[in-house]
Amino acid sequence: RRLLVLLAAARANSSPVVSRALRSGSLLPGCLPALMSSSDTTAALDTAIPLLAWYAFNGAFNVENKRVLNELSYPWIISWVQLAAGIGIAVPAWLLGLRRPPLLTAAVLLRFLPIAVLHAAGHALQVAGIGAGSVYFGTIIKATEPLIGTLIAYAVDGKAAPWYVNLTFVPIVGGIAYAAAKPGAAADLSDLASFAAVAALSSTVFFALAKLLVKRLMTADMKRRHGLDAAN
Repeated sequence: RRLLVLLAAARANSSPVVSRALRSGSLLPGCLPALMSSSDTTAALDTAIPLLAWYAFNGAFNVENKRVLNELSYPWIISWVQLAAGIGIAVPAWLLGLRRPPLLTAAVLLRFLPIAVLHAAGHALQVAGIGAGSVYFGTIIKATEPLIGTLIAYAVDGKAAPWYVNLTFVPIVGGIAYAAAKPGAAADLSDLASFAAVAALSSTVFFALAKLLVKRLMTADMKRRHGLDAAN
């Protein structure tokens, strides 16, 4: 209660002394660190919850994809329908005013065209790979996307993340190797030459290239001028 009163007073009086004291935590020790800790926790949850939901939905998507492909072996048609379904969701939301539409010009669309092609190709190859092989095999190869993306970014821009960030690839690559290994069986690399493996790996490369281009194109000014928020 005392903290709320002081915050209100600082805002009403615009006192720089009180404001600095509040920011430094020297006034009411223990209150502001707890407030900051709560804010940090909220920020962490805002990141963790969508990330976990994405993993859950992605896993369910891959399993359902395999079920559909077992009944209807037309991966290119299925991938096209999945991508086209996004138009049926986004366009009505823009037309009905449920979401502010982006402000696009022909020049902007042309700049996004390579990214769209890479995304479409990556998605189509992902679906084709799942149809040709098992879900777990395709998922294992797709899990290398962070490593492939890092290598591509280094090859193109010559930039690399700090060593302690790259160290996180050890459990990722190790986990992939462990999941792919068959107890008591010799290493068989012939599966890596299968269409399922080539399609999954090509999809991973295309998605990594698309993310690199998006990172370059989606500047703060581009987002602001054309209404390109996270949803759009």
